Amino acid sequence: MAAKDYYKVLGVPKTASDKEIKSAYRRLARKHHPDVNPGNKSSEDQFKEIAEAYEVLSDSDMRKKYDQYGHLGDGWKNAAEAGYNFNPGGTGRTGGGQHRTSEGFNFNAGGFSDILSDLLGGGHAQSRRGPTKGDDSEYEISVSLHDAFHGAEHGITIQTQENCRMCGGTGYANNTACPACGGRGATITPKKLTVKIPKGIREGQKIRLQGQGSPGMMGGQPGDLYLIVKIHSDSHFELKDDDIYSDLNVSYLDAILGGEVTVHTIDGSVNMKIPAGTSSGAKLRIRGKGMPKKNSEENGDFYARVKITVPKTISEAEEALLVELQRLHKGK
Repeated sequence: MAAKDYYKVLGVPKTASDKEIKSAYRRLARKHHPDVNPGNKSSEDQFKEIAEAYEVLSDSDMRKKYDQYGHLGDGWKNAAEAGYNFNPGGTGRTGGGQHRTSEGFNFNAGGFSDILSDLLGGGHAQSRRGPTKGDDSEYEISVSLHDAFHGAEHGITIQTQENCRMCGGTGYANNTACPACGGRGATITPKKLTVKIPKGIREGQKIRLQGQGSPGMMGGQPGDLYLIVKIHSDSHFELKDDDIYSDLNVSYLDAILGGEVTVHTIDGSVNMKIPAGTSSGAKLRIRGKGMPKKNSEENGDFYARVKITVPKTISEAEEALLVELQRLHKGK
């Protein structure tokens, strides 16, 4: 009997890793499973062959024996240990347990339960026959505090997966691994999207883009794309819960005598009175100029952290006045 090349069946090279073998099996099994192609004998036969190849290549001991004796056709199976459980392509319709096949090795009908359950969305007896929605995807998106406060539109580029055009998604062409996709059956393509950043969005919140996830099966709807928001640091403002903080430089004279200064908030400029005797480090609050609160029409507050500034140079007249002020202060 001619040797069967399990690597070609899965469309992977002989150096393929366990992860690559599993990925190839999942893709091909999803495509050829009998529940996805009811009544299609050709797909059912392909599925059995794919399952047989995966059962061998996914087990390190069986794979070693196959690599050593595979040139003997089915005779390589004699090298397997007695009683080894082997599943030559069960469709997932049989129950648990084992039985002896004509080839003389054990058949384990439940060998693919976990993977097929993932592929078809449930146990074998409950596998879906109709359209199946694609998987959801997640990406991280970085936004400024200014855009998180006001809302904005962002242009982003994501990497999407599409069936390889050269091999039609099979992973191989002319009985060899497809050179265009490396046997994966899919290619990665960049896709540009415009994303609306909602006003008041917070760190860790998700923006849902309907239908921008993985493609569905049998005409099913594609999955959704979820963008996980990351707010990057700002050089002027700091966000704490619903409140926004910023440093405010105040002259030593305004700090002593009081005065009025212009405060630049994230929502525009505001005039603020500085109380006489304000110390460095004091926090002056402006109500309602913080971040929009979740599930509320209100905003948090804005806090100006006072930093008293002292001039490096002064005039002779200013110096004389300060010396007199110092004398008077010490004379108390």
